[in-house]
Amino acid sequence: MTSRGRKKGIGITRSEIRQNRSQAPIPYRTTFLASGTADTTVFLRGDLVWAVPVGGTVTYSHVHSTGDITSGIFNPARLGSGTATVTTFLRGDGSWAAVSGSADGSMSDHAALLGLQGGTTAEYYHLTSAQWARAIAGDWASATHAHSISDIASLWSILDAKASATHVHTIAQVTNLQTTLDGKASVTHVHTISDVTGLQTALDSKASATLTLSAGQIVGGRFDVSLLGSGTATSTTFLRGDGSWATPSGSADGSMSSHQALTNLLGGTTNEYYHLTSAQWQGVVNAGWASATHVHAASDVTSGVFSRTLLGSLSASTASFLRGTGEWTPIGWSSATHNHAASEINSGTIATARLGSGTADNTTYLRGDSTWQAIAGATPYIERFNTATCSAAAYITYQTLAADQIASQSNSDTVMFATLAVGSGTWNFSYNVIYQSAATTTGIGIRVNHTGASPGHFVAMSNFVSTGGAAATGVADQVQSSQTAGIVEGKGERVLNTKSSFTVGVDTVSANCLVVYSGILVVTNSGDLQLKVTSEVNGSNIHVKAGSHLILQKVA
Repeated sequence: MTSRGRKKGIGITRSEIRQNRSQAPIPYRTTFLASGTADTTVFLRGDLVWAVPVGGTVTYSHVHSTGDITSGIFNPARLGSGTATVTTFLRGDGSWAAVSGSADGSMSDHAALLGLQGGTTAEYYHLTSAQWARAIAGDWASATHAHSISDIASLWSILDAKASATHVHTIAQVTNLQTTLDGKASVTHVHTISDVTGLQTALDSKASATLTLSAGQIVGGRFDVSLLGSGTATSTTFLRGDGSWATPSGSADGSMSSHQALTNLLGGTTNEYYHLTSAQWQGVVNAGWASATHVHAASDVTSGVFSRTLLGSLSASTASFLRGTGEWTPIGWSSATHNHAASEINSGTIATARLGSGTADNTTYLRGDSTWQAIAGATPYIERFNTATCSAAAYITYQTLAADQIASQSNSDTVMFATLAVGSGTWNFSYNVIYQSAATTTGIGIRVNHTGASPGHFVAMSNFVSTGGAAATGVADQVQSSQTAGIVEGKGERVLNTKSSFTVGVDTVSANCLVVYSGILVVTNSGDLQLKVTSEVNGSNIHVKAGSHLILQKVA
């Protein structure tokens, strides 16, 4: 055994230790390696001492949870079988393998993937070859990308069913809003006294804002002296007859004897009479003045006017008189200017001018502010017109010619009446035409037209009294002196704007005759109703007279 082969202080070589590794351990040899007791619970420490490990014993075979690994990087060889290189990737079967397919794993492929997804190559080791191919081909979207509405299925239909972020509604679109508003008052509105419960009663118990009291109504308290007159009210000033506080003129000797004399006469205190002049003092002392309580005979009153309140009780006014009982009492006569309650007017008619201002006529109504006004937007249901042309009322129209008109055959049919805006509905019309003829052999022709499109039913007839007794003559006769019973002749028509036939004459030239043209018209479209008149004989005129009129009624 050489000195190089042995450890200092130990009589055994390393080769000898190696030769004996497979043999059973020799217990006594542990004492040669380190100090301390060697057993199954201790280990050889670096300082050559047999000791128990800090933290307890650890078996040769043990495991760790992932939480125990807090630093460092795993050796790729521990992650899977095969060789881990820049061209291999960890597969799901735990082996390092090259990617198959169209991605060769070159840096250009990695860069293409990075351009698409914005990551690092290490982030994509888990992709399959097919996923690699789709990523490189651009089939996948960028991690940050956008879509149009049309890219998302049904998004347009969902948005179309939604309201705009900023939108408005009409009242009708909000359930029950109109009903709720109808039950509310306007933001700015007024009330009459009767609208406020108990207000009239409360006002009746209040004094007027500008109140005047008689002296008799002031029964307590004391006036502020500044309200009694101008000037300064002090212990040396007195209220003068001109309504001012002033120092009395003259002198008062103020002797106690004078004061006492005044006190005895008037029952006051001397302080109350300091304002008397010396002459007035002397008069009092000499008893030249009456006692504060005294009486007069009627003959002593030679000027002035008695206060009415002193003459009798109750209220003295222009409507009351003093009775022998000493009372002011109203009598049966009214004052020249007086008022009446509405209940006291029980006959006659009040003039419209007394009811309100403005013009009172058939187009105005009395408004709550006592003015005659036309009702804005009101529909006139019944109207009268004295003109050849007017607009139809809603239900009943009375239209009268204000002047004569002439019809002749040369000017064809002359429109005698034009009633505008006769709207849809069923109308009953009656034209009462007063006419004169220029010759006994000239008759009158009448037709009715409506300018609205597609009119409905139309039937009409004209009636007049003729000269005929036993048979029709067609000659109008307004006297019938030659017959005991005249014939009423008629002509009918069912076609609008058509004149079936004429009368053939009149009994008297230039004398009034009457023909009544009436019928029923069903209107489907609004238009003008027209009465057209013509003469039977060219050059011989028919005169339609003022006072001829139309009665037009809407019955449905």
